[in-house]
Amino acid sequence: MIEESEGSSQLPTSRELVTLILRRLSRIGGEVRLAAPQSDPSIDQGDESEDNLSNVLKELPEAALEEVKSLLLTLHSLFPNELLLALDILDRRQIGHIVLPTDEDDATCARPIYMISSGTPTNKRQLTRRENYTVCLDSWSCSCPAFIIAVMADSDALSIQRVAREDDETAKCSVRWMQHNQWLFGGIMPASTNLAQLPICKHLLACILADQCHPLFGRHVETLHLSKAEAAARWANTD
Repeated sequence: MIEESEGSSQLPTSRELVTLILRRLSRIGGEVRLAAPQSDPSIDQGDESEDNLSNVLKELPEAALEEVKSLLLTLHSLFPNELLLALDILDRRQIGHIVLPTDEDDATCARPIYMISSGTPTNKRQLTRRENYTVCLDSWSCSCPAFIIAVMADSDALSIQRVAREDDETAKCSVRWMQHNQWLFGGIMPASTNLAQLPICKHLLACILADQCHPLFGRHVETLHLSKAEAAARWANTD
């Protein structure tokens, strides 16, 4: 069951609800992993390709699996166009977590940055064309066209009207999370921004699941230790 919003008697905002769902998914994965017996490294664990998302979920006890399914269904109702595609990205292991050398005077190096590499078959010869996109969770951004379109769509007149109707208590509730230095779904987006106004794409949602629900989805992410020059070269080749 999802906890109340930071011990408050108020109902959680839509952004807080998603945050609590992600937190609960992470806690379920952590509890199951701690309870699971450690595998013997001398025993062949089989082909890594068999460690897909469906098999990972099958490792969960029945009660935990049912709760995960319920939480994912809730997320699907909130993100009907993105969730299944995001899970497919995780299942295909298309996410790379970029880890840069940390400088004491440069805290930005420690921020979560992801690279997603996907293959799109061409029409004539069915050759695969690689498309790379950069996702930055702190700045709530993705370099893919779908996210850019979502950002532009959010600036229309209807969105402006929704901002004007945003409840003051909702904004105060979200500000409280940020003041306690806790991650809130939406990153650095203004606290008055509700869920319907947040730009989202399948790549960003996939990286959020991997980052915030690491015990369940983190094993499907490749860690890329890159120098700043190597990372810059990869970003130069992103779409």
